[in-house]
Amino acid sequence: MEACLLLQHANSVALLIRFEPNRTKSLVNLEAQLKKRGVKSLDEWLSFDTETRFQYLRELSFSSLQSAGPLFDDIYGSGCFDAAWGAQAHKRLASQYRDYQTLRNGILHRGGELNSGIMIQANDSDLKATFGDSVRFRDSILESL
Repeated sequence: MEACLLLQHANSVALLIRFEPNRTKSLVNLEAQLKKRGVKSLDEWLSFDTETRFQYLRELSFSSLQSAGPLFDDIYGSGCFDAAWGAQAHKRLASQYRDYQTLRNGILHRGGELNSGIMIQANDSDLKATFGDSVRFRDSILESL
């Protein structure tokens, strides 16, 4: 899910720069994130070669819809996830995404345990359900933007 958001955002920024360069000033949330990484301004970032610009984009956090939303709002307008999916679907997707990030963190950073110490269990049906959820999430992103 995180990779899908990251790639969709990187592609969206690339298209905006290429086809609507006059709108690059709308990337205010992106600029704020870049400043946290030592880039002085959006103009400075735009002066970098393409690979360097997109290395900075790959380092942004897309670990939740809440953190990703403002970056997409820069391009597609305020509240774009609500506008695209509806508030209820956005809320449901954000909750699912949060749950999967909790599991991911437990698997990658805690050796298969939640922060409560409970061992994460997964069987074949869990893996199939997770794959289905990730496909639905990807399709929702692609549909909406």
